[in-house]
Amino acid sequence: MHAAEEPAKITTTVMDLPLIDKFIITSLTDNYYDALRKDEKVAYRFGIWNQDQFPPIICEMGLSYYIEAISGSEHRHLMCDFSYTSNALLHNVDLLGINPSKVEALVLSHGHKDHWGGVYGLLDKHRMSMHQDLPIYIGEETFYPRWFVFEDGRKIYFDKLDEDKIKKYDVKITEVKEPTIVAGLALSTGSIEQVTDFEKGSPILNIEKEKIMRDSFIGEQALVFNVKDKGLVVITSCAHRGVINTVKYAEKITGIDKVHAVVGGFHLSGAKPEVIGATLGALKDINPDYVIPMHCSGAEAIRAMADEMPDKYIVTAVGSRYIFQ
Repeated sequence: MHAAEEPAKITTTVMDLPLIDKFIITSLTDNYYDALRKDEKVAYRFGIWNQDQFPPIICEMGLSYYIEAISGSEHRHLMCDFSYTSNALLHNVDLLGINPSKVEALVLSHGHKDHWGGVYGLLDKHRMSMHQDLPIYIGEETFYPRWFVFEDGRKIYFDKLDEDKIKKYDVKITEVKEPTIVAGLALSTGSIEQVTDFEKGSPILNIEKEKIMRDSFIGEQALVFNVKDKGLVVITSCAHRGVINTVKYAEKITGIDKVHAVVGGFHLSGAKPEVIGATLGALKDINPDYVIPMHCSGAEAIRAMADEMPDKYIVTAVGSRYIFQ
Protein backbone atom coordinates (compact mmCIF):
# COMPACT_ATOMS: atom_id res chain seq x y z
CA MET A 1 0.00 0.00 0.00
CA HIS A 2 1.40 3.36 -1.03
CA ALA A 3 1.37 6.47 1.12
CA ALA A 4 -1.00 9.32 0.36
CA GLU A 5 0.23 12.29 -1.59
CA GLU A 6 0.72 15.25 0.72
CA PRO A 7 -1.55 18.09 -0.49
CA ALA A 8 -0.32 21.65 -0.56
CA LYS A 9 -1.56 24.03 2.13
CA ILE A 10 -4.80 25.61 1.06
CA THR A 11 -5.15 29.37 1.20
CA THR A 12 -8.10 31.51 0.23
CA THR A 13 -9.80 34.84 0.73
CA VAL A 14 -12.96 35.34 2.79
CA MET A 15 -16.18 34.75 0.85
CA ASP A 16 -19.25 36.97 1.14
CA LEU A 17 -21.89 34.35 1.96
CA PRO A 18 -25.52 35.47 1.47
CA LEU A 19 -27.93 35.41 4.42
CA ILE A 20 -30.76 32.88 4.45
CA ASP A 21 -34.06 33.44 6.25
CA LYS A 22 -35.09 29.78 6.36
CA PHE A 23 -33.15 26.64 5.60
CA ILE A 24 -34.56 23.09 5.39
CA ILE A 25 -32.60 19.84 5.06
CA THR A 26 -34.58 16.69 4.29
CA SER A 27 -32.73 13.44 4.95
CA LEU A 28 -33.46 11.36 1.84
CA THR A 29 -31.24 8.44 2.83
CA ASP A 30 -29.11 7.61 5.83
CA ASN A 31 -28.06 4.55 7.82
CA TYR A 32 -30.72 5.02 10.51
CA TYR A 33 -34.50 5.15 10.92
CA ASP A 34 -36.74 5.34 13.96
CA ALA A 35 -40.48 5.28 13.24
CA LEU A 36 -41.31 6.04 16.88
CA ARG A 37 -39.13 9.11 17.20
CA LYS A 38 -41.08 12.29 17.93
CA ASP A 39 -40.23 15.78 16.73
CA GLU A 40 -37.44 17.41 18.73
CA LYS A 41 -35.69 20.78 18.63
CA VAL A 42 -35.30 21.61 14.92
CA ALA A 43 -36.05 18.03 13.74
CA TYR A 44 -39.46 17.11 12.30
CA ARG A 45 -39.88 13.36 11.90
CA PHE A 46 -41.30 11.03 9.30
CA GLY A 47 -42.90 8.41 11.52
CA ILE A 48 -46.10 7.04 12.96
CA TRP A 49 -46.78 10.18 15.00
CA ASN A 50 -47.44 12.32 11.93
CA GLN A 51 -48.64 9.83 9.29
CA ASP A 52 -52.14 8.60 8.41
CA GLN A 53 -50.54 5.31 7.41
CA PHE A 54 -47.23 3.66 8.14
CA PRO A 55 -45.42 3.59 4.78
CA PRO A 56 -42.03 1.89 4.60
CA ILE A 57 -39.00 4.11 4.15
CA ILE A 58 -35.62 2.68 3.20
CA CYS A 59 -32.38 3.27 5.07
CA GLU A 60 -29.02 2.01 3.85
CA MET A 61 -25.29 2.65 4.14
CA GLY A 62 -25.49 5.88 2.19
CA LEU A 63 -26.37 9.54 2.43
CA SER A 64 -28.47 12.00 0.47
CA TYR A 65 -30.07 15.35 1.24
CA TYR A 66 -32.70 17.58 -0.33
CA ILE A 67 -32.02 21.20 0.57
CA GLU A 68 -34.32 24.22 0.44
CA ALA A 69 -32.95 27.69 1.10
CA ILE A 70 -35.22 30.71 1.35
CA SER A 71 -34.04 34.32 1.37
CA GLY A 72 -36.76 36.92 0.98
CA SER A 73 -38.62 35.98 -2.20
CA GLU A 74 -35.83 33.67 -3.39
CA HIS A 75 -36.42 29.92 -3.05
CA ARG A 76 -33.50 27.67 -4.00
CA HIS A 77 -33.46 23.87 -4.18
CA LEU A 78 -30.42 21.58 -4.21
CA MET A 79 -29.66 17.91 -3.89
CA CYS A 80 -26.44 16.88 -2.20
CA ASP A 81 -25.18 13.29 -2.49
CA PHE A 82 -27.23 10.41 -3.85
CA SER A 83 -27.02 7.41 -1.53
CA TYR A 84 -25.66 3.95 -2.37
CA THR A 85 -28.53 2.65 -4.52
CA SER A 86 -31.09 4.25 -6.79
CA ASN A 87 -33.70 1.87 -5.34
CA ALA A 88 -33.50 3.50 -1.90
CA LEU A 89 -33.09 7.06 -3.21
CA LEU A 90 -35.99 6.98 -5.68
CA HIS A 91 -38.31 5.18 -3.28
CA ASN A 92 -37.69 7.76 -0.55
CA VAL A 93 -37.92 10.73 -2.94
CA ASP A 94 -41.40 9.57 -3.96
CA LEU A 95 -42.47 8.70 -0.42
CA LEU A 96 -41.37 12.06 1.00
CA GLY A 97 -43.06 14.03 -1.78
CA ILE A 98 -39.84 15.55 -3.13
CA ASN A 99 -40.16 17.21 -6.54
CA PRO A 100 -36.83 16.85 -8.39
CA SER A 101 -37.97 19.28 -11.09
CA LYS A 102 -37.32 22.10 -8.60
CA VAL A 103 -33.67 21.12 -8.16
CA GLU A 104 -31.36 23.82 -9.53
CA ALA A 105 -28.03 22.14 -8.81
CA LEU A 106 -26.56 18.81 -7.76
CA VAL A 107 -23.61 18.58 -5.38
CA LEU A 108 -21.48 15.48 -4.85
CA SER A 109 -19.29 15.63 -1.77
CA HIS A 110 -16.73 13.02 -2.89
CA GLY A 111 -16.18 9.94 -5.02
CA HIS A 112 -17.38 7.14 -2.72
CA LYS A 113 -20.23 5.03 -4.06
CA ASP A 114 -22.35 5.34 -0.91
CA HIS A 115 -22.69 9.02 -1.90
CA TRP A 116 -23.11 8.77 -5.69
CA GLY A 117 -24.56 5.29 -6.26
CA GLY A 118 -28.14 6.49 -6.85
CA VAL A 119 -27.32 9.36 -9.20
CA TYR A 120 -27.75 7.40 -12.46
CA GLY A 121 -31.20 6.22 -11.41
CA LEU A 122 -32.19 9.72 -10.33
CA LEU A 123 -31.16 11.18 -13.68
CA ASP A 124 -32.72 8.30 -15.63
CA LYS A 125 -36.09 8.98 -14.04
CA HIS A 126 -36.11 12.73 -13.55
CA ARG A 127 -33.57 14.45 -15.83
CA MET A 128 -36.13 15.43 -18.47
CA SER A 129 -38.17 17.37 -15.90
CA MET A 130 -35.20 19.04 -14.22
CA HIS A 131 -33.61 22.38 -15.10
CA GLN A 132 -32.24 22.40 -18.64
CA ASP A 133 -28.85 23.81 -17.58
CA LEU A 134 -28.51 21.58 -14.50
CA PRO A 135 -24.97 21.61 -13.03
CA ILE A 136 -23.31 19.02 -10.81
CA TYR A 137 -20.59 20.37 -8.52
CA ILE A 138 -17.81 17.90 -7.77
CA GLY A 139 -14.40 18.04 -6.14
CA GLU A 140 -11.03 17.02 -7.50
CA GLU A 141 -10.38 13.32 -8.15
CA THR A 142 -14.09 12.44 -8.10
CA PHE A 143 -13.88 10.12 -11.11
CA TYR A 144 -10.97 7.98 -9.89
CA PRO A 145 -11.54 4.35 -8.77
CA ARG A 146 -11.71 3.75 -5.03
CA TRP A 147 -10.49 0.76 -3.03
CA PHE A 148 -10.52 -0.60 0.49
CA VAL A 149 -7.01 -1.91 1.23
CA PHE A 150 -6.47 -3.84 4.47
CA GLU A 151 -3.33 -4.47 6.52
CA ASP A 152 -3.12 -8.06 5.29
CA GLY A 153 -3.04 -6.81 1.68
CA ARG A 154 -6.63 -7.75 0.88
CA LYS A 155 -8.33 -5.31 -1.52
CA ILE A 156 -12.00 -4.59 -2.15
CA TYR A 157 -12.98 -2.51 -5.18
CA PHE A 158 -15.33 0.37 -4.31
CA ASP A 159 -16.24 1.32 -7.89
CA LYS A 160 -15.89 4.67 -9.69
CA LEU A 161 -18.29 7.29 -10.96
CA ASP A 162 -18.36 7.29 -14.77
CA GLU A 163 -17.70 10.80 -16.11
CA ASP A 164 -18.85 9.95 -19.64
CA LYS A 165 -22.11 8.53 -18.33
CA ILE A 166 -22.82 11.68 -16.33
CA LYS A 167 -22.17 13.81 -19.43
CA LYS A 168 -24.75 11.77 -21.39
CA TYR A 169 -27.44 13.16 -19.11
CA ASP A 170 -26.57 16.67 -20.32
CA VAL A 171 -25.43 17.74 -16.87
CA LYS A 172 -22.75 20.43 -16.64
CA ILE A 173 -19.83 19.07 -14.60
CA THR A 174 -18.22 21.82 -12.51
CA GLU A 175 -15.08 20.91 -10.59
CA VAL A 176 -14.74 22.89 -7.38
CA LYS A 177 -11.26 23.45 -5.94
CA GLU A 178 -11.71 26.81 -4.21
CA PRO A 179 -14.73 28.03 -2.21
CA THR A 180 -17.58 28.56 -4.66
CA ILE A 181 -21.12 29.94 -4.36
CA VAL A 182 -23.68 27.36 -5.52
CA ALA A 183 -27.20 28.35 -6.68
CA GLY A 184 -26.81 31.82 -5.21
CA LEU A 185 -27.21 30.89 -1.53
CA ALA A 186 -24.92 27.97 -0.70
CA LEU A 187 -21.16 27.82 -0.35
CA SER A 188 -19.14 24.81 -1.43
CA THR A 189 -15.89 24.73 0.51
CA GLY A 190 -13.89 23.16 -2.27
CA SER A 191 -10.78 21.43 -0.92
CA ILE A 192 -10.75 21.53 2.89
CA GLU A 193 -7.65 22.65 4.75
CA GLN A 194 -6.36 20.27 7.43
CA VAL A 195 -5.16 21.97 10.62
CA THR A 196 -5.86 19.51 13.46
CA ASP A 197 -3.30 16.95 14.59
CA PHE A 198 -5.80 14.18 15.38
CA GLU A 199 -7.84 13.93 12.17
CA LYS A 200 -5.65 11.66 10.07
CA GLY A 201 -8.23 9.80 8.00
CA SER A 202 -8.36 6.05 7.46
CA PRO A 203 -5.47 4.01 6.03
CA ILE A 204 -7.86 1.50 4.46
CA LEU A 205 -9.47 4.09 2.16
CA ASN A 206 -7.52 4.23 -1.08
CA ILE A 207 -7.68 5.85 -4.49
CA GLU A 208 -6.31 4.52 -7.78
CA LYS A 209 -4.48 6.98 -9.97
CA GLU A 210 -1.22 5.84 -11.54
CA LYS A 211 -1.20 3.34 -8.66
CA ILE A 212 -3.34 2.50 -5.65
CA MET A 213 -2.48 4.83 -2.78
CA ARG A 214 -3.98 6.16 0.41
CA ASP A 215 -6.68 8.72 -0.36
CA SER A 216 -6.02 12.23 0.93
CA PHE A 217 -9.60 13.28 0.01
CA ILE A 218 -8.26 16.54 -1.34
CA GLY A 219 -11.40 16.64 -3.50
CA GLU A 220 -13.95 16.32 -0.71
CA GLN A 221 -16.24 19.32 -0.30
CA ALA A 222 -18.79 20.39 2.29
CA LEU A 223 -21.71 22.81 2.00
CA VAL A 224 -22.08 25.90 4.18
CA PHE A 225 -25.11 28.13 4.70
CA ASN A 226 -25.47 31.39 6.64
CA VAL A 227 -28.79 31.55 8.50
CA LYS A 228 -29.85 35.06 9.50
CA ASP A 229 -29.32 35.78 13.22
CA LYS A 230 -28.21 32.15 13.80
CA GLY A 231 -24.86 31.55 12.09
CA LEU A 232 -23.40 28.84 9.90
CA VAL A 233 -24.98 25.50 9.11
CA VAL A 234 -22.22 23.17 7.92
CA ILE A 235 -23.16 20.00 6.01
CA THR A 236 -20.14 17.72 6.30
CA SER A 237 -21.42 14.73 4.27
CA CYS A 238 -18.61 12.30 5.23
CA ALA A 239 -15.89 14.51 6.74
CA HIS A 240 -12.98 12.36 5.56
CA ARG A 241 -10.83 15.47 5.98
CA GLY A 242 -12.08 15.69 9.58
CA VAL A 243 -15.28 17.19 10.94
CA ILE A 244 -13.33 19.75 12.98
CA ASN A 245 -11.14 20.66 10.01
CA THR A 246 -14.33 21.06 7.96
CA VAL A 247 -16.01 23.39 10.45
CA LYS A 248 -12.84 25.41 11.06
CA TYR A 249 -12.36 25.83 7.32
CA ALA A 250 -15.99 26.95 6.95
CA GLU A 251 -15.35 29.58 9.63
CA LYS A 252 -12.15 30.67 7.91
CA ILE A 253 -13.56 31.09 4.41
CA THR A 254 -16.69 32.91 5.59
CA GLY A 255 -15.15 35.01 8.35
CA ILE A 256 -18.03 33.86 10.59
CA ASP A 257 -17.24 32.09 13.86
CA LYS A 258 -20.82 31.47 15.04
CA VAL A 259 -21.84 27.93 14.09
CA HIS A 260 -25.53 27.16 14.36
CA ALA A 261 -25.43 23.48 13.36
CA VAL A 262 -23.09 20.74 12.15
CA VAL A 263 -24.94 18.12 10.11
CA GLY A 264 -23.79 14.95 8.36
CA GLY A 265 -21.29 12.13 8.57
CA PHE A 266 -18.48 12.76 11.04
CA HIS A 267 -16.50 9.67 9.96
CA LEU A 268 -15.72 8.46 13.47
CA SER A 269 -16.97 4.90 13.06
CA GLY A 270 -14.18 2.67 14.36
CA ALA A 271 -12.13 5.66 15.53
CA LYS A 272 -9.88 5.31 18.56
CA PRO A 273 -11.24 6.66 21.87
CA GLU A 274 -8.59 9.39 21.96
CA VAL A 275 -9.68 10.63 18.51
CA ILE A 276 -13.33 10.66 19.55
CA GLY A 277 -12.37 12.51 22.73
CA ALA A 278 -10.33 15.12 20.88
CA THR A 279 -13.12 15.63 18.35
CA LEU A 280 -15.71 16.02 21.09
CA GLY A 281 -13.52 18.52 22.93
CA ALA A 282 -13.06 20.56 19.78
CA LEU A 283 -16.79 20.46 19.04
CA LYS A 284 -17.49 21.79 22.53
CA ASP A 285 -15.04 24.64 21.89
CA ILE A 286 -16.77 25.48 18.60
CA ASN A 287 -20.06 25.40 20.57
CA PRO A 288 -22.65 24.90 17.82
CA ASP A 289 -26.30 25.16 18.78
CA TYR A 290 -26.97 21.70 17.30
CA VAL A 291 -24.98 18.65 16.24
CA ILE A 292 -26.67 16.06 14.02
CA PRO A 293 -24.24 13.17 13.40
CA MET A 294 -25.33 10.84 10.58
CA HIS A 295 -24.17 7.96 8.40
CA CYS A 296 -20.53 7.15 9.23
CA SER A 297 -20.32 8.96 12.58
CA GLY A 298 -20.11 5.73 14.57
CA ALA A 299 -22.03 4.45 17.60
CA GLU A 300 -19.31 5.31 20.13
CA ALA A 301 -18.94 8.89 18.95
CA ILE A 302 -22.70 9.40 18.74
CA ARG A 303 -23.12 8.01 22.25
CA ALA A 304 -20.45 10.41 23.53
CA MET A 305 -22.16 13.40 21.93
CA ALA A 306 -25.52 12.37 23.35
CA ASP A 307 -23.99 12.02 26.83
CA GLU A 308 -21.81 15.12 26.84
CA MET A 309 -23.79 17.52 24.59
CA PRO A 310 -27.40 16.56 25.36
CA ASP A 311 -28.82 20.02 24.73
CA LYS A 312 -27.18 20.18 21.32
CA TYR A 313 -27.36 16.59 20.10
CA ILE A 314 -30.20 15.54 17.75
CA VAL A 315 -30.91 11.94 16.73
CA THR A 316 -30.74 11.31 12.99
CA ALA A 317 -33.48 9.39 11.17
CA VAL A 318 -34.24 9.01 7.46
CA GLY A 319 -37.08 11.25 6.30
CA SER A 320 -36.49 13.86 8.99
CA ARG A 321 -36.70 17.54 8.07
CA TYR A 322 -34.30 19.82 9.91
CA ILE A 323 -35.54 23.41 9.82
CA PHE A 324 -33.27 26.32 10.69
CA GLN A 325 -34.71 29.85 10.78
